[in-house]
Parts: sequence; structure tokens; C-alpha cells
Amino acid sequence: IYILFKMYKNIMLKISGESLAGDNQQGFDFDILNDLSQNINSNDGSFLHGIMHRREPDYSNAKYWLTKTGQHEAFDTINMRSELVLKDTSLVHLTTAKWDPFAIVDAISEASPDTSEYQVLQKIQRIEIEVLLERFCR
Repeated sequence: IYILFKMYKNIMLKISGESLAGDNQQGFDFDILNDLSQNINSNDGSFLHGIMHRREPDYSNAKYWLTKTGQHEAFDTINMRSELVLKDTSLVHLTTAKWDPFAIVDAISEASPDTSEYQVLQKIQRIEIEVLLERFCR
């Protein structure tokens, strides 16, 4: 289990890297990542699976897995941490009373790589991954 966790942690850290979607320069094998996340039979696995499909980009499949995630325990923490990043940006509407992972998918699908919005969304993606990793480490 420890070796599996270490491998999973390394994958998660790579996923939270520089690109939001469609940039596979780091050589991700999405089939392996897909199998790994699909075999985590919990809303943690569904959330991770949704994030990975968002990165491909396969936005409709990302939303499918986010629907399976339901209301995740991590959403409150993600929302709280994201408020600081989103404050005073054009994306401030993404923080509401409840975290909306579907709004993030939509924002990423519309973001252009050379914009400040893209950079902000990279930070949000990193927050999502960090919060999910923290859950796995407890």
C-alpha cells in the first residue's frame, strides 16, 4: 500500500503541474492514470478521475466523473483556499457559498494559455490536487 501511495502521490504532483488541459509534454500515460483513478472506488477516485479527464481535455467526461463525485468533503477547503487566489480577478465568481467543480471545467475550457485567467486557473488546479493529496495522507 505504501508503494502504491508513493506512486500515486508522484502522479498527483505531476497532474497539478503547469498545464491545465491538452498539454502532455510531461508524458502522462492517460490510460494508466485513468485505470488507477477508476479503481479508487470512492468519491475521491471520481474527483481525481474528473480532474484527469479535464486535463486531457475531455470536458464532458470530466463532468460525468464530477457528477459521480457528488458533494465532496474537500470542496469546502478548496473553496476557502481558492478565495484568496481568485480575489480581485475576473474569475472571482468561481468562489461562491459552495465549490462548483463544473464551473472550473467551463472556465478551463474557455481559457487561453497566454492569459492571466489561465495562470489563476493553474493555481486553482494545484489547490485541488493539494487538498486531495492531504486527504490521502491522513
